[in-house]
Amino acid sequence: MTIKELSNDEILEMSAVEISYMMLKDKNNPAEFHTFFNDVADLKKIPKSQLDDRRTKLFTTLNIDGRFVHLGNNHWGLKEWYPVDKSMKI
Repeated sequence: MTIKELSNDEILEMSAVEISYMMLKDKNNPAEFHTFFNDVADLKKIPKSQLDDRRTKLFTTLNIDGRFVHLGNNHWGLKEWYPVDKSMKI
């Protein structure tokens, strides 16, 4: 399922991290955090008064959630796109 297939009610009920995951998966490319946060905020209709708090919470959640990887320069991707380093295997 893609973001475009979801109803407004479904989007409003989903967490920002789930929407972020779907957006990156749909795009199939890394994205700059502020760009996809703004898209998430628009989709979820987050009031301007809550943007700073919600931006911080999403950034923290991305760091904790094992599905995401920080690529530097505030760009994020999905771990499933990157092979595990073979030298790490015993």
